[in-house]
Amino acid sequence: MILMKGKEIELNCIIEKEGKIFSALCLELDVASCGNTPQEAAENLKDAIVSYLDYAVASGKFEEYVPRPVPRNVLRQYKERAQNASEHRERLRRELLDYNKIPHKIVFKPRYAC
Repeated sequence: MILMKGKEIELNCIIEKEGKIFSALCLELDVASCGNTPQEAAENLKDAIVSYLDYAVASGKFEEYVPRPVPRNVLRQYKERAQNASEHRERLRRELLDYNKIPHKIVFKPRYAC
């Protein structure tokens, strides 16, 4: 990877919700950050990446630190979670379709007479 001042680079990241926050992970550099929204997590990740690259250049170890991919076991965990989420969404979709086939009644008492 060659970085030139003023040029844009494209890096891959994963953003996922973990509890009440969103975590973001850069796959090529194994740099992570978080935020309260997916957008905030992505912006914080950009800042973390810039700091990481600045450090790699300043330390004279750029070739050693870049690229530094995420370990395979971490990628495997993300893939498994994504697959589980996909299966969960599909199960919910099927349940909703089944639910919509059943006739429904809504019973209520109006508060006011018209």
